[in-house]
Amino acid sequence: MPEIAIPIARGMFTTEQKLLYSPVLYGFSFGDRIWGAFSVLRLKEVQWKPEIIKSLSIPPVNKDFLRSVVQANATKQDNFDDIVQDKGKSLIGLFTGPPGVGKTLTAGVMAEIAERPLYMLSSDELGDSATTVQKALDSALDLGSRWNAVVLLDEADVFLAKRDNQNLSRNAITSVFLRKLEYYQGILLLTTNRLASIDEAFKSRIHIVLEYPHLDTAARREICNTFFNRVPETVEINYGERVRLSKLRLNGRQIKNIVKLAQGYAVEKKQDITADTVQRALQFSGFALGEIGGRHQVIRVARSFLILIALPCLIYIIAWYFNSLSPIVLISITDWTMDLGYMRFWG
Repeated sequence: MPEIAIPIARGMFTTEQKLLYSPVLYGFSFGDRIWGAFSVLRLKEVQWKPEIIKSLSIPPVNKDFLRSVVQANATKQDNFDDIVQDKGKSLIGLFTGPPGVGKTLTAGVMAEIAERPLYMLSSDELGDSATTVQKALDSALDLGSRWNAVVLLDEADVFLAKRDNQNLSRNAITSVFLRKLEYYQGILLLTTNRLASIDEAFKSRIHIVLEYPHLDTAARREICNTFFNRVPETVEINYGERVRLSKLRLNGRQIKNIVKLAQGYAVEKKQDITADTVQRALQFSGFALGEIGGRHQVIRVARSFLILIALPCLIYIIAWYFNSLSPIVLISITDWTMDLGYMRFWG
């Protein structure tokens, strides 16, 4: 029986009738991936933002094609069907590339264009055997179909792996996933870092493949401008300073984190976001970990050098000068200093 939507206008019900209302509605939270009760006072109509496709760092012709294909699938304008009934009605996308280059953002953009919720899953949530994967996939894809959601399966490498004669368990998982793709009728998106290791059978079942390279300077500058334009505070960072920032080897997620840190600092200090603010954020962000770790490694090597070489030499010189230590004592001290040096280096 088809669902019938009845518009509700203000003033349709009396005060007595309103007392019969339930204060909550039950539903599914795609962010927390749990069922729950939602207060009706906090419910509001979803404001879709298809214009965020402008923030994708892909060629304009690809943006236009992506928008058209997603809209056609979402509105059922692409009524092309397989010879076998109920096959081939899905839209399967595969995004590949290093972290922080826009794979998850592309999935969010497609959900906004289709005006559907985004249901994100990670491969480790689905289990590691064919039986558990099949049950988890059935549940996830059924939920995605019921809510008419765009389903994103992140890090899907284990499901896409080439089948061989060595790993029968992995082969079974790949076969299960192939069957699910065959009859799924919604929008399903996959991300992977191993495009070369995908099983041949998937190549004929995936409709869209977007390969994201590492961000170049122009892409990083565009991402910086996008995030700076989204903060409500005034940004006092000139073009040259933005160019210098974009030359740092940051990915999109790191840039977002740095802008977030800079914004939080500026809000607390009640000041504008400046190049100095961003520099402070860089110093406290994860981007500095590599530099700090490298500096610590140099210090550790220097200390080990002093203990392994300089200290034994000093002991031998003292012993030779005073001619008072026996060879056994010298050997014992040398062994002790070498053990200490190895512990300092590796520990």
